[in-house]
Amino acid sequence: MAHFARLNSDNEVLDVLVISNEDILDSNNLENEQLGIDLCHKLYDNEHPNSTYKQTSYNTRGRKHYKANSSSELSTDQTKAFRGNYAEVGGTYDSSLDSFIPEQKYSSWIFDDSTYTYIPPVPKPETEGHWKWNLTDVDTGEGMWVDGREQPSSE
Repeated sequence: MAHFARLNSDNEVLDVLVISNEDILDSNNLENEQLGIDLCHKLYDNEHPNSTYKQTSYNTRGRKHYKANSSSELSTDQTKAFRGNYAEVGGTYDSSLDSFIPEQKYSSWIFDDSTYTYIPPVPKPETEGHWKWNLTDVDTGEGMWVDGREQPSSE
C-alpha cells in the first residue's frame, strides 16, 4: 500500500491516506508519486480543497528504512528510506529537508538533525546496555536513562 500525507498550508500533517500501489504505477509499471497526488486531489478536493499531498514511507523512521512489520530490523536497501520519517498527524513536513518531522511531544526534548526526530535532553549512555528513557515528568519529558535489564530505583 502507498501512503500519502495530507498537509495544510503550514505543512502540518492532518492525516495519512492509504492508496493501492496499483493506483500509482505508471506505464512502465514504476511507482510515480505524482499519480498518487493526483488521485488524492481527485478523491478529496471536495472536502479539503486547499490541501497538498506528499508520499510517505510507512517503514521509514529516523532516516532509516526497516523491514516490513519490524521495528528493529533494518532493510538491506537503505535507499528506500524516504522523507526521513513516516508522516504522523500533528507532525510537519519540512520542504528544505524534504522530510517529515514528528511532533515535539516534550518541551525539553531536542531536535536531532541526524535522525530528524526529537531526543531526550541527556545523551544516551555509551556503555553497553538496553537503554530506555524513563520519564519523570510527563509534561516536559524530563527523565533519565535506565538499563532495561535493571529496575529503576525508587529513591
